[in-house]
Amino acid sequence: MTVDNSAELTVSRVSKTFSSKSGDVKAINNVSLNIYKGEFVSLIGPSGCGKTTLLRLISGLEQDYEGEIVLEGRRIEKPGLDRGMIFQEHRLLPWLTVGANVALGLPGSKSHNKERVQFYLERVGLADFIDAYPAQLSGGMSQRAAIARALICQPKVMLLDEPFGALDALTRVHMQEEIEKIWLAEKTTMILVTHDIEEAIFLGDRVVVMSTRPAEIDTIVPVSLPRTRDRSSPEFVELRKNVVNIFHEMIGTYSI
Repeated sequence: MTVDNSAELTVSRVSKTFSSKSGDVKAINNVSLNIYKGEFVSLIGPSGCGKTTLLRLISGLEQDYEGEIVLEGRRIEKPGLDRGMIFQEHRLLPWLTVGANVALGLPGSKSHNKERVQFYLERVGLADFIDAYPAQLSGGMSQRAAIARALICQPKVMLLDEPFGALDALTRVHMQEEIEKIWLAEKTTMILVTHDIEEAIFLGDRVVVMSTRPAEIDTIVPVSLPRTRDRSSPEFVELRKNVVNIFHEMIGTYSI
């Protein structure tokens, strides 16, 4: 791959192998990808193909790999505040209030932090719940609190690992619309791992289709539809059909 110096994040010829008593398993093979500042990139692929592994490598949670991952000219070697990560589970600490959860990891005075916490809770629509506890929140509200916690450190890149997978269908659609609003307001580069083709198209500027394990990039589908996207429009439906056909051709049977 030719490294694009204008890219914010560069994944260059990355491979990852896991070792176990039963033998080595190669999860990712020679993956290269340029991601640009402010871009929203969706990663989709068959279950277990290595999408989350790639996200963990970018986050720095996994560090033993071949190739190179560079963020703004610096090789990623460990986790850092320049990358925020949202998981499928919100991972809020139940003994802390929503405000205290969002403030975790913030340096500086409490008064300054309180202003920032209030700002980001307003951003995700939870300003009235700053003193509530996680047990008092719905699933969607808990995920919004987790998003505020990640945003408050103002990361350069936000990594989303199936963040809406545990939500019911209606809440999931609402959260997709909310994350789009947040992305448009914050202009943070976002990388989403999802099994949902419609979600990938609704949110992504590009949909990166990954192959069966070991994961390689099979196809990159640009999404030029205007925002906010109409899921029922002929253009959206046609694009979804095209991505489904890519899976049919890649693995024979649609199984994502």
